[in-house]
Amino acid sequence: MQTELLDSLAANFATNEYRLLVIDSVMSLYRTDYSGRGELSERQQVLGQFLRRATQMAEEFNLVVLMVRYLAYSIWTSLKLVDKPSHVRSRC
Repeated sequence: MQTELLDSLAANFATNEYRLLVIDSVMSLYRTDYSGRGELSERQQVLGQFLRRATQMAEEFNLVVLMVRYLAYSIWTSLKLVDKPSHVRSRC
């Protein structure tokens, strides 16, 4: 499903109007689609195909592809900052 979404975006990037692709929470869909150790191998293969397609798009369309996991909460919590920036959401 995620790889098909990347393929559907290719037409938008072919226009050269866009140069940045941000993929937030890259692992969240793979965690819900594949659960447990029994599906780990399949999840890794599908994730590898997704990453390979994103790399191909970056090279083909001269894009910057930024993939992130949601880390802001754990970063701010582990730093024990009292005044967390207002744009950082809490997951609790």
